Amino acid sequence: MKKKLNNDVRPVSQEEFDRMLMIALNTPPRKRTKKDRNKS
Repeated sequence: MKKKLNNDVRPVSQEEFDRMLMIALNTPPRKRTKKDRNKS
């Protein structure tokens, strides 16, 4: 039962994580606008 649960909930693969991390690091922070503040 536990094994099946672990297989169902798979973490992000290392490759995907690295790609997202690089995108986050390479993306300059945008100025926060009123719209962004209302959204969060």
